[in-house]
Amino acid sequence: MSNSAVSPRRLLPLFLGLVVLVIGLFAAFLLLNTNALDGAKRRATGSDTIVFDTDEPCTAALLGQTLAVADPAGLRLFNADGTAAAERSGSLAEPALLTNGRFALAYDIGGPCALLLCDDGKTAATLPVDTAVYDAALTADGDAALLRAGADCLAVLEVYDRTGTLRYRRNSNTQYLSACALSPDGALLAAATAGEADAAFESAVELYRTGKEEVVFRLPLGAEVLCDLAFLSDGTLCAVGERTLYFLSADGALLGSYAPDGGRLLRWSFSEDGVSVLTEPFSAGTACSLLRFDRTGAVLAEAALDGAPLSLSSAGSYTAVLTERRLTVFDKQLRVTLEAEHSGSRLVLMRDDGVAYAVRTGEAQPFNP
Repeated sequence: MSNSAVSPRRLLPLFLGLVVLVIGLFAAFLLLNTNALDGAKRRATGSDTIVFDTDEPCTAALLGQTLAVADPAGLRLFNADGTAAAERSGSLAEPALLTNGRFALAYDIGGPCALLLCDDGKTAATLPVDTAVYDAALTADGDAALLRAGADCLAVLEVYDRTGTLRYRRNSNTQYLSACALSPDGALLAAATAGEADAAFESAVELYRTGKEEVVFRLPLGAEVLCDLAFLSDGTLCAVGERTLYFLSADGALLGSYAPDGGRLLRWSFSEDGVSVLTEPFSAGTACSLLRFDRTGAVLAEAALDGAPLSLSSAGSYTAVLTERRLTVFDKQLRVTLEAEHSGSRLVLMRDDGVAYAVRTGEAQPFNP
C-alpha cells in the first residue's frame, strides 16, 4: 500500500474558492447589518443641490436619485442636475405624492385626479377617477390603490396596474373608510373603517384579496379614528391611530401596539426596517421624542429632540428630522450621523445611503454625513 501526497496545485482552487466565499459573506454582512458600504454608495451616486421650477402648493419625494415634484400643474421628475426627466400633466389643487421603487403616484386630496409615472418617463397613466380621492397606496411594481368618494355608495376602493387598467374594485355601502394600504405584491388591500357597532363608534381594519370578493379578516380597534395604514416589507400591517400605533399580522392577529404615556403621535414614517415615530408630550416645555419600532411594535431605540419637528423621513437604516433651525440624521440605533444648522425648508427627504435633502420652494439641498 502506498501513500501519495495531495498536490499543492489541486489545493489552490479550493483555497481560492474559500477566500471568495469568505469575502462574499463578509460583504453581505456589511451590506445587511451595518452602514459601512453607504459611503461608497454616496460616492457612486453623488449628491448635488437640485434646482427646479414649481408652483405652490407643491410637495416632493425621492424616487431613487430622482426628485419627484407634484404641484397644481401635475407630476414631474427631475434629474440631479435639475433637468426635467419626465412629466404628466393634471390638475392637482392640493397635491399629495407617493413614491415606491421606480414609480411615483400623485393625487389631488379631495379632487378627482390621480397621476402615475415611472422614472423612465415611458410608463405613465392618468387614472380614470371621477370623484374625490382621499387616500392612496403604491407598490414598487407600479400597482396603485385609491380610496375615493363613491357616486352611489359611501366610499370606493380601487386597484390599478401600472398602465392605468382597473383590476379590482370594492364599494363600501355601510362604512366610512379613512385610509388604505396595498401589500408589496399587490395581492392584499387593507382599509381603515369607521362606523357604528352596538350603538357606539368603532374603528377597524379590514383586509381583502384583490383577486376575490371575500373579507380576509376584520379586526376592531376601538373608538380611535385610524389615520394611516401601511404594509411593511415582511407583510406586517401597521395602523396609525390618533393616539396608538398598531401592528397586525396578515391573518388578523394583533402583534403589538404602542401609545405614548402623556403625549400623542405627531408624525410617522415607514421604511424597509420598520417604523419611525415622533411623539409630542401634552405638557409644555417637554422635548419631543423620536422612536424606532420593529415589525412587532417593540421599541428598538429612542432619542429626545431639541426643537419642534417640521418633517420626518426614513429610508433604509436612516431617519431624518427637520426642525426650524436644524436638520438631524440618525442611524437605526438613533445615533446621530449628521447634524447641521439649517432654516427655511419645510420638508426633509431621506435617501437610503444616509444623504438627506432639505426641500424648499424650487430647491432640494443635500446634506452628507
